[in-house]
Amino acid sequence: MTGILNGKVAFVTGGSKGIGKAICIGLAEAGASVALTGRKAGTGPGTAHETAASVEAAGGKALALVCDVRDPDSVKAAIDTAAATFGRLDILMNNAGLFFPGSDVIDIDIGQWHETIETHINGTFYAVRFAAPYMIAGGGGSIINMSSTGGDPSHDTTGNVAYGVAKAGIEQFSRGLARELAFANIAVNAIRPMALLSEGAINSADWMGKYRAKTGGRAVQDNITDEERLKKFAPTSAIVPAIVHLAQQRGEFTGNIVRRTDFADGGFQSVVMSSQDA
Repeated sequence: MTGILNGKVAFVTGGSKGIGKAICIGLAEAGASVALTGRKAGTGPGTAHETAASVEAAGGKALALVCDVRDPDSVKAAIDTAAATFGRLDILMNNAGLFFPGSDVIDIDIGQWHETIETHINGTFYAVRFAAPYMIAGGGGSIINMSSTGGDPSHDTTGNVAYGVAKAGIEQFSRGLARELAFANIAVNAIRPMALLSEGAINSADWMGKYRAKTGGRAVQDNITDEERLKKFAPTSAIVPAIVHLAQQRGEFTGNIVRRTDFADGGFQSVVMSSQDA
């Protein structure tokens, strides 16, 4: 594969399925060699090795790594292996994430709260901590952090506060990190994917209805039904043009919180963000 990212090396967390898998395939199609992580070992569906096999079957270069982003030693080992295998590191895509919607703060399982915060915030921090030195040594790079409309202060996070807190944290982390890494010609941007039909979205498609039933009809996001919400979802591949665009950036475009829908025809079109977007 050849393209605008030819010769670049990307490291993608959470690349085994869903949005992460689409991103890995898209980066490879643009010419990048892709190291990707997943929590599950093996070669079956939903594993990093399956995604890597898909990339290689299409003519790309991929390296599958088992990694728990909540474990700093695991993250460091994966990044060091990727850099040693491909000789450099230019792009970091912090995609690994999860959510447990349908609980209020007063009744969410405490373990789920910790897992949400540790996966999103700590996992993103660890990957940056160990990937940035390779980018600095290489003269620059691009860090892309996966956020969500849930991180917007005006967004309704009823029944999903843990996820909103995690994503808001990622956005503030991205803004501060952009300033800290500007000297090294490293771009740092956060992206809100908007509504994408990933496995996670499908598996939790009915959470709003269940939450309303549990809470006696409490409204969530203007009381939109689960069916209406899912009709707005795009395929996971819809995020690829935005990611490829951000992956090319260096210090001249950094510190931004963007939406997947801000990108059209491979370019960036700044628009006012709306709290009503999924």
